[in-house]
Amino acid sequence: MLSQRIIHFIELEVVFECNDGIDCECGGVQARTLHTSFQKTPSIFGPVNSQKQATMWRAIVEDYSKLDLTYVRDRLPALSGLAHAFEERHSKLESPGRYLAGLWESTFKDDLAWFYHIPARNQSGEYVAPTWSWAGSMASKLASSKPPEEHLFGITSMNTEIDSADEMRQLKSATLCLHGHLVEVRWERRNQFSYATMITHPPDLELITLGNLEEEEESSTGAHCASSFHDIHIDYDFGVPGPDCIPEEETLYVFALGITYYKSMRCLVLRRTANSGANVFQRVGFAEMFCKLVQNTPTTDLTII
Repeated sequence: MLSQRIIHFIELEVVFECNDGIDCECGGVQARTLHTSFQKTPSIFGPVNSQKQATMWRAIVEDYSKLDLTYVRDRLPALSGLAHAFEERHSKLESPGRYLAGLWESTFKDDLAWFYHIPARNQSGEYVAPTWSWAGSMASKLASSKPPEEHLFGITSMNTEIDSADEMRQLKSATLCLHGHLVEVRWERRNQFSYATMITHPPDLELITLGNLEEEEESSTGAHCASSFHDIHIDYDFGVPGPDCIPEEETLYVFALGITYYKSMRCLVLRRTANSGANVFQRVGFAEMFCKLVQNTPTTDLTII
């Protein structure tokens, strides 16, 4: 994406590719079809208006998330060249704002609604990015949800501590302070590929079930729940032994992000941290459900790291 041309070193020769076409040493590649992703990749140098900025950056990080980097700490530094070029190119139209752990300030609220199709946790022990950023997960096949029609939360502060002179490279830490609707939930494993979360507080809320279910099921109370849930994407397998393991009896939380055109609610699934304070959380998933009851709960201040 940063380069305007690519050289492919294949078994018998070298193939040159750019925006204008493809050529090779033998001259025969033009008679064949060479399937590459170069021509499908969004160019940050071509003409663009301010409305397409967010869509372009999401496409960039979705493609980038499919790469298998040798060192996990390179996840943000390896993207910093593109981030600098993106900022320079688009600042001439409308500045994307501060760069915060792989997200841009101008679209920050919308870009919190990401999820991965193949969940995985960073098990290297090295700090890469906060859990609210897509870069904090070692999962693959990133996807971004469409922006909601209405946001249900406010941002109090966004802070990053960098590990180099370049603010777009390695981070030491990052915190996100929010104000909005937070509700306790519990979760249960339905099967190897399916989880459910159930709202348990306040007690007068109706039971809401969420899950990656391929067919309609009944909840543990016997109530039909097919119309109550929509989707939940976990950031990693909760049941894998280790410090990130979440037992089924542990309380989790959902934090409302916004309401979509179809009146579904997008939420972050959070886990309270053990040693960082009462209202400090880590993100562990993303959910979408059809329930207006969450937004009727009192609002609170919280921090996500």
